[in-house]
Amino acid sequence: LLAPAVVHAGASRASADSMQVRVVPNPWSAADAASRWGGRPKNPLDDGIDYSRVTFFNIPVRCTINIYTIDGDLVRSIDHEPIGDIESQQQRWDLVTRSSQAAVSGIYVFAVTNKEDGATQVGKLIIIR
Repeated sequence: LLAPAVVHAGASRASADSMQVRVVPNPWSAADAASRWGGRPKNPLDDGIDYSRVTFFNIPVRCTINIYTIDGDLVRSIDHEPIGDIESQQQRWDLVTRSSQAAVSGIYVFAVTNKEDGATQVGKLIIIR
């Protein structure tokens, strides 16, 4: 369906291939998330883990993650940068759109673009509500 990597002009194929971005859990399922916290609605005052999220792993230290609907509409853009001296290679997405709505069930396309060399890896993510 989708190519695993897209390389922009000026970027090396090796840099795009070396990203190996993974999204976990994929697919994300509301039923699976509910089972992790006993099927009860999450208490917004609880500081515990919120399972209404996915995590992108093996991303570049400086990158942009764009998430699109299968039709190509931008759902969310996440700018990933180091925090102080911490150079993380993971980023969470809370499944909230750029218009502050919960992402609906469907197939989504993500594009992770390395800010250093412009290499982009494309993949898909499934949300089941």
